[in-house]
Amino acid sequence: MKLIKFSTNAELKGVIPDPVPAKKLIPDWFKKLESQHGPVAFKGRQVQRPMTIKACPPVLDYLCTGYIIPLHSDMFAHEESDDFCSLQCNLDIPIVDYHSKEQVKTSHFEDRTSYKLINPWTIETPKGYSCLFMKPFYSDTGSIEVLPAVVDTDVYHNINFPFYINKEIKEGDIWTRGTPIVQVIPFKREEWKMESSTVNNLKKHKENLFMRSVFGGGYKNFLKNKKVFR
Repeated sequence: MKLIKFSTNAELKGVIPDPVPAKKLIPDWFKKLESQHGPVAFKGRQVQRPMTIKACPPVLDYLCTGYIIPLHSDMFAHEESDDFCSLQCNLDIPIVDYHSKEQVKTSHFEDRTSYKLINPWTIETPKGYSCLFMKPFYSDTGSIEVLPAVVDTDVYHNINFPFYINKEIKEGDIWTRGTPIVQVIPFKREEWKMESSTVNNLKKHKENLFMRSVFGGGYKNFLKNKKVFR
């Protein structure tokens, strides 16, 4: 089993929330959602069970993939001028830095202030492994939109996270300690090439037969592979 190592300063360990496996922070709305809705439906000879997103194994796989870095302190907005709010916290450590709008000019978020979260954690992976950093898509991140990026964390460990706020900010707005804001997905660097070809109809047909041989969970029961993040 591979090891990903999150490290922080001694005075912060036990004070700020630790990163955790993503499966420990599955959103409450997903947990509360029923996996089915409505009665079983008959369509010709095929029986269909109306499913919700909770019954989708690929979504659950994503929710359980990698690790979550929570916001390490309550953060509040202070209006510095008519068009700029700084973000601050009560800890005696920096929490954000800033990027100029010119650095994201022509992007779809160029009209937003670009911030940079000062990450209190160094992140280290084994040789040959990198990490994808991104917003936890299905979680409520309090309007914090972390910009996705890939870092070779086997050689570079001090990673900060550029982000913008996807709403209008006003004086006194607060973001809560523990809010899930970054999903960390380690992966092995490998060489890939692509090809474009015709579909293998027999393979496709057999996949469909597996899926239809049960009322639900065909992919989960017959095709899905287990992933482990501890």
